[in-house]
Amino acid sequence: MTFRLIALPYAPFAPLFALDPAVLAHHRAERHVAAGGEPCRVSLAEAVPGEALVLVNHCHQPADTPYHGRHAIWVREGAVEARPAHFCRARAEPPASTPPVG
Repeated sequence: MTFRLIALPYAPFAPLFALDPAVLAHHRAERHVAAGGEPCRVSLAEAVPGEALVLVNHCHQPADTPYHGRHAIWVREGAVEARPAHFCRARAEPPASTPPVG
């Protein structure tokens, strides 16, 4: 199976870094200082200790279906959007199962 990780644009998240905590909470977001390793969904890179982050609830599948989905994501302040071509990965298919003996 082949899949591609696609970075989110930074622009919708940039204003969150200027908001006070009460307004951030209204947006289902929190400001954090990175411990290190938090995965940024804009840069597709891990944060380094001390970086400014926002943890925000992001709707990644807005369709009004059973597949509707949202989840918390990390965004690094000033993150530069990653180019998808750099993050393509192919995963080997699992081996075919062996039929039972007997």
